[in-house]
Amino acid sequence: MAKMTKAEVFAVMDEWAGVEQQIEKAELKKNKALAPLIEAHNEVCKPVLAKFEKAISPLEARADELREQVVGYLESANRDQIIATESAVAEQKTETRIGSREADAEQFWSKFKSKGSSMWSCMKVVLRDAEKLVGKDELDKICGKKEVTTVSRTLRLG
Repeated sequence: MAKMTKAEVFAVMDEWAGVEQQIEKAELKKNKALAPLIEAHNEVCKPVLAKFEKAISPLEARADELREQVVGYLESANRDQIIATESAVAEQKTETRIGSREADAEQFWSKFKSKGSSMWSCMKVVLRDAEKLVGKDELDKICGKKEVTTVSRTLRLG
């Protein structure tokens, strides 16, 4: 992309804003034209939807009851298993995921205190727990905040 002057950017931005306004006007006209059709469609569909809702609603309630019974059985068995019929499969599966590593601070301190002051860069304080221990005011005296710079680029109508 060729480098643009600020005046060229202003012109492009103004053109973009004009196109966006044209799109908005066209969308409003479209929605206005569709509104009576959508209303008529909804009115025509109401009796059909009501008829089928009467049939579907009790079936959904029964399916929920049956699902609860199967899940209850799986829970009471208290073990991983797969139960399959020709038309359905029920499964209880336990997965353990290993989270991020954490070092116990007390063990770290006792094992590596011989490293001297260089070990402090390895330590972090859990602020919630530290606040409970020493109080927010005391903790705030030694806390700092890292400054993070984020660049965002946005183009919007003014």
